[in-house]
Amino acid sequence: PPRPGQGEYECWCATPTTRPVSMATLLRRADSLTGRAFLRRLSAAFGWRYVAACILAYGVNQGMGEKFVFGARQYYLLDDIGMTSAEYGRVAGFSHIPWQLKSLFGLLSDTVPLGGMHRAPYMLIAGVLGLFALGMLTALPAATVSAPLAGFLLLLTNVNFAMPDVMIDATVAERAKVRPELGAALQALCWGSLGVAGVPAGVVKGYLIEWYGARLLFGLAIFAALAVMVPPLGGWLGETRRAAASRKGVRAMCGEVWSHPTKKVVAASAALVGLYSISLGVLQLTVGRSHSELVDSLTLGGNFGLTTLLYLLLRRVDDCLARAAVFTFLSGVLQPYSSVLFEWAHAPAADSADLRCRSAAACAALDAAVANGTAPPPPDGSLPCGWAAAQQLPCLSPIVYTWVGVVSSATLAGGTALYATYFQTWSYRSILATSQAALFLINLLDNVFVARLNLRFGVSDVAFIFGDEVLVGVLSRLQAMPFLIYAAKLCPPSVEASMFALFMGLSNFGSAAGQYVGSALLRFFGGVEAPAFERLGAYVFTRTLIGATPILLVPLLVPRGTPQSTAAAMGARISGDVELDKLKGGEDRQRLNSSEARPAAEASSEGDCERVERTV
Repeated sequence: PPRPGQGEYECWCATPTTRPVSMATLLRRADSLTGRAFLRRLSAAFGWRYVAACILAYGVNQGMGEKFVFGARQYYLLDDIGMTSAEYGRVAGFSHIPWQLKSLFGLLSDTVPLGGMHRAPYMLIAGVLGLFALGMLTALPAATVSAPLAGFLLLLTNVNFAMPDVMIDATVAERAKVRPELGAALQALCWGSLGVAGVPAGVVKGYLIEWYGARLLFGLAIFAALAVMVPPLGGWLGETRRAAASRKGVRAMCGEVWSHPTKKVVAASAALVGLYSISLGVLQLTVGRSHSELVDSLTLGGNFGLTTLLYLLLRRVDDCLARAAVFTFLSGVLQPYSSVLFEWAHAPAADSADLRCRSAAACAALDAAVANGTAPPPPDGSLPCGWAAAQQLPCLSPIVYTWVGVVSSATLAGGTALYATYFQTWSYRSILATSQAALFLINLLDNVFVARLNLRFGVSDVAFIFGDEVLVGVLSRLQAMPFLIYAAKLCPPSVEASMFALFMGLSNFGSAAGQYVGSALLRFFGGVEAPAFERLGAYVFTRTLIGATPILLVPLLVPRGTPQSTAAAMGARISGDVELDKLKGGEDRQRLNSSEARPAAEASSEGDCERVERTV
């Protein structure tokens, strides 16, 4: 019978020791497993249109669109256009510039409203640019696309991914301040959408490349660009058009930032990183091939100059913070990356003009068809049919690389769980040095792969690459987790979000600069090209040795302490009065903390600077 005060009957299990569970409770639990209760709760708080906007931006545009574009990029540039791995590194590094400018996108949208709105117009512009770029990549024959044009179009596709990401993050931060109890749920909505939509896209992309070629994936990504245009066109972000008075924010923001010592330093550092990343990317794309020695020298010198200037700027805030920021950038630069192993090991798509992995019988049949006039001849300058199969290269299909990507995504979760279970009490320096040393040992296995020694031990290429990917994925996550923790703890008061965004930008730019260094290393060795790949083993070994050098920087640049340590215990002096005394030359604390000593907007929790920080 129902309990007193309840109008429902209890549902009992046959085992008498089992606690009773009401039918309503069972229904609620089933509802929660499907996510419907979660979505209804957010829709009741913010409206279904806003929830749908988050899903379209994170799930459809990023989760599916990124998987399609990034999955097609290597096959399109290397096989369809015919780039070398060195050229691919320059184009890929240039195309990632928008991810290095996310903090500037947030600053721009906060200070420069378009049509009286701060978010929707920028989101719409990003969708239009992505629609244009993806349409061009789908429609243009690969033979007519040059390296600069491909880099520019791919850069626009990354604008389509990065800018809506910033705009949605801004709206999430704004709503989380109004409903703080739902802040974590909004983040779960965004990241959950990214993962749920990305899994099926990641699984099918390899099959689509195998059967139809890379350009089909660009065509499918067009729907992702269209999806991100729906929320701004439909007014789903909940923005109201503001009066012209809101345009005063540009000058007011600049004045407020420049009058605050810490904000001025962080803004100048972000501007320096953004300007250098754009300049270096343009230089690599335009003259990287024709003047490779000059560009490589400028790249190495520029990286050193950026490191020096960044340290000198940020040490005015705190020396520990400055050293951590420098390590974030250098740890990416000193791990050179190129796609040459992929170029050496992969099999092109079925419709590609690259016939490297065809069997001898298939090549003989093709030659006969060309002689009879029933098949077109191979393009001028193409390599002989079946050259990779004749050398017994791996010739791994796009389907294999698809499942490697799926396994890599799963290992991220595994690495996170491993860190949370066993390594949370390790010091930052211990976990970073240990994981970097282990990663160095794992990367040595690439030499085993190149020398084909795995086959001598009875390990197939597919099994070897899957095992290598699992280990690398776990170790990479063990490196990322302590970085995310100490980066958050070292952010100074009043610029927490801006400084954290600078850390993320330095991490992204370090990876792109590592691609530029990888391209320079390929040019230095020479001969690491198809079809012979003569010095591939020497290149891989040298790249692995260089990748171990961040271990030497850990004691010098990484903060001491553990994830449980405070910023002060980590060696930082960036909290409260200590920071103000340091930046203002020891001026009286009471005067600095008084409302008369601060601009009115700075004293207000709703000031423009605070809004920018929430946006970033």
